[in-house]
Amino acid sequence: MPHPVTGIGRPIDPRVPSNLFVIAATLAGGAAGFFPALGDGFGDAVWAGVLTGGAGFVAWAVGRELDPDRPATAGVAAVVAIALAFVGDPGLALSGAAILATRILVRTTGVFPTVVDLVVVAGFAAYVATRSAGLPVAVVTGLALLADGRLPGPSTNRVTVAGDLIVVAAIVAALIAGTAVPDPAGVAGWEWLLVGVAVVGAVVVVRPPLVSATADWSDERLDGHRLRAGRVAALAMVAGAAVWGGAVGLAAVAPVSAAMAASLLPLPVPSAASAQS
Repeated sequence: MPHPVTGIGRPIDPRVPSNLFVIAATLAGGAAGFFPALGDGFGDAVWAGVLTGGAGFVAWAVGRELDPDRPATAGVAAVVAIALAFVGDPGLALSGAAILATRILVRTTGVFPTVVDLVVVAGFAAYVATRSAGLPVAVVTGLALLADGRLPGPSTNRVTVAGDLIVVAAIVAALIAGTAVPDPAGVAGWEWLLVGVAVVGAVVVVRPPLVSATADWSDERLDGHRLRAGRVAALAMVAGAAVWGGAVGLAAVAPVSAAMAASLLPLPVPSAASAQS
C-alpha cells in the first residue's frame, strides 16, 4: 500500500450514516447560532453560526477518535457540544488541535504523519499557542508526535524531531503573544460539569481498552495502547486549558469535553465496528 499524501486526514463520506448525521448536525447547529444573532449584525451572526456548528463538528471528529468502535459516541458529542456553545464560546482552534493530537496517537488512518502533516500541525500548534489558554493544548499536540514513535506501529525520526520543534515553537509563540502565563478566571456553574467529566475520564483511561475497529487504510485492528494515549491527550488538553484559562479555557475545549463525556456513556456497539464510521 503506497503511503498517502496525509496520514491524519480522514474523508467525510455522506453515504456513511454517521457522516451524514454530522453534516446535518453541523448545518442545523450553524443555523441555530446564526438566526438568533441576526439582531447583532450579519457578520456577528455568521460568526455565531460558525462557532455553534463548528463546535458540533469538532466534537464529532474528536469523538470518533476517542471511541472508534461506537459511531453513536461522536453523534452524541456533536449534539452536546452544540448545546454547550450557547452557554460558552467554544475555541475551535484549541478543540481542533485535539483532533490532530488524538488522530496522531490513535492512528485511526493506519499510517504515520507525512511531511505535509507535520508542516500543517506545526503551523496550527504555533497559532493555538497564541490563543487564550492555548499554550498547554499546543504543547500536548507536540508531545503527541513525540509519543507516536514510542507507541506500537511504524513511525519515522522526522515525526519525533517535529514534536520537539513544535513544543519549542509553541512556547516561543506564546511568549511573543503574551499567552505564556496562566490567567485563570473563576470556574462556576456548568463549567464544573466539565471538570467532573475530566475526573471521571482520568479513571477510565487507566487501562488500555479493547478495540474492534480497523484503520482507514488497512484491515489492521486499532491498538488499545494507542487509543489510551489519545484519551490521555484529550484529558491533558482539557486540564491544561482549565489551569491556563479557568472558565474561559474550559469553554474553549468544551467540544473535547463533550466527546469525552459521550465516550463514557453506555452506547451500543455496532455488530461490525469500523474506524471508518
